[in-house]
Amino acid sequence: HSGHVLLHTAVNMPRNVVAAVNAQSDSSVEVVQYTVNEVLKPDDVLHICHVAAVLPPSYTISHSAPQTTFDVPQGEIDRQALVGSVTTFVKSKFESYAESKGVQHHTHIFLDTDNATATDVATVICRFCQQLPANLLVIAHHEKSLWGKLSDGSVMESVLKQSNVPLLIIKEYAPGSLAAGAGLSSSQHQKEA
Repeated sequence: HSGHVLLHTAVNMPRNVVAAVNAQSDSSVEVVQYTVNEVLKPDDVLHICHVAAVLPPSYTISHSAPQTTFDVPQGEIDRQALVGSVTTFVKSKFESYAESKGVQHHTHIFLDTDNATATDVATVICRFCQQLPANLLVIAHHEKSLWGKLSDGSVMESVLKQSNVPLLIIKEYAPGSLAAGAGLSSSQHQKEA
């Protein structure tokens, strides 16, 4: 009997649902919309996660003499200002929909170098999901050009290989395209009316 109560309690606990977004992609807007409309339950928390590949890469020069290396400095970077401007852009693109639906949400910005690979970005996303901990990761499937497929692979494919949390991949979504009201409780319907 106590096992039943425990299961019931676990089912009703709020979940941390991560929507991995790419600020340059409109399909990431669909990921947030799908997550809000079709996945979240009352009291769940949406975590919008964006990895901005904007930092200049660091370089190390190795000399032929053993144990002789020189790190080339990146120059002065105002990381705080960079995070602020990326956060402002990401919030303006993705948070308004969650706010309009009254969803608890947080935005998480991670900076990486501008030469970060899809695997690098996926590693940051998966590490964040582990640390949160996330109950579900929602990510978009982006159609890539042939050159993009040959040169780098995709973040989604890398996440698929690395993720230890359940993963939901969204190919395309338009609000209202699925059964009306899916994922919304009657109390949310009353709030919206």
